[in-house]
Amino acid sequence: MRAASRRLLVLVACLIILQIAGCAGRSGTPGGNLDWIELSGQGTSGGTKVSPVTKADGSRFKIAVVDIDPDGYTSKLYTGLFEGMKSEGWIEYDEMPFTYEEIDLKGIVDWLAAQDLGPYIEFSSDCFYYLAYDGEDAVRESLKAKVESGEVDLIIAAGTWPARVAIEFSDKVPVVAYPLGDAVTSGIVKAHDYSGVPNVWAQTDPTKYQRQMRVFHEVYNFTDTGTVFYDEAISGYKDYKASCDELGINFRTVRVDPLPSNPTDADLEAFNNNFLDACRQLVREGIDSFLLTSDMIKNDDVFAEFMRIFDGAGIPVFVQTGDWVARGCLLTVSTYDAKELGLFVANAIGQILNGAKPEEVLQEYVSTPYLILNMDSAKKLGIMPPFEMLISCEKIYTSENSSEGAA
Repeated sequence: MRAASRRLLVLVACLIILQIAGCAGRSGTPGGNLDWIELSGQGTSGGTKVSPVTKADGSRFKIAVVDIDPDGYTSKLYTGLFEGMKSEGWIEYDEMPFTYEEIDLKGIVDWLAAQDLGPYIEFSSDCFYYLAYDGEDAVRESLKAKVESGEVDLIIAAGTWPARVAIEFSDKVPVVAYPLGDAVTSGIVKAHDYSGVPNVWAQTDPTKYQRQMRVFHEVYNFTDTGTVFYDEAISGYKDYKASCDELGINFRTVRVDPLPSNPTDADLEAFNNNFLDACRQLVREGIDSFLLTSDMIKNDDVFAEFMRIFDGAGIPVFVQTGDWVARGCLLTVSTYDAKELGLFVANAIGQILNGAKPEEVLQEYVSTPYLILNMDSAKKLGIMPPFEMLISCEKIYTSENSSEGAA
């Protein structure tokens, strides 16, 4: 059976199941304030095609990568980056022997480091860092030594925390940062179009969180949503608050203390307990939906307790980023298309390695959005998603079929 026909049958079956379950009473109204055609449009970007080059002495550029901790979503985005670099001719390999679901970013970089990638770029296992595991001070010391000795020519930072560490070395090597919650609010760059910060480039999308909140509200007409965060810039607080104000929604927040730069097991336990206690507090206050923001879930046990809190209260959980929908959260609107964005970032890196100043390379990119829905969660919560939304989903997770991908 063709993929499109199979997908339509799955969608029809999902609708029948939801109708039988009596879910129609808790849906948003499709076609109200939400323009589905707009949401399914193409990503927009700008880039200057450049040819791969070596360093002036004929050697390869050495790239360091700084991440926070293992995360499947980051692995997906960076697989897109490396495929983009391959497409642009900067690196060469036949095919990765794994999918992003099977390996973390360190594993991917380790594999790349073991390959002959051609004459232009090289990666090294010694130049990959997880801040949460290696410790910020140790990472900073190692990067300092490698930058000063010429072992690093460019740093890629996967997140706001890594970017804050990496830009300490931007006086000596270029820094490329993505994905970030809000590169401007966090102070990594000064503007969305061009960074305004010497030797620093960070991918931006100034309306991504407003678009997310509009879709969440269309799917489920909540009036009192809540979230827990430790950093306004990483969580996108300002943009979500603006969107809620526009929609007439109450936006409750609890801010918890962040982990220290070199956390101990006791620090991690305290962070997890504070996060879960804040979730319970919001439930007691009467929220009717919850937004899970980036970097709040630290392990499987925390996620299991997190879901017990909201499942027990019958409250839907929307996801800012990450693969949590596959594990039971209701919905995410991905603001990043890994393939398109990877090509965009690869092009920016190519321009920088060709001599362009990072602060003069366009960094704003609006990716093609896509939706990921957990149909079991929708059924359990009595939510009837609009049919237009189901058609727009890239993946629909059900207990019968782990995921139904887009045709």
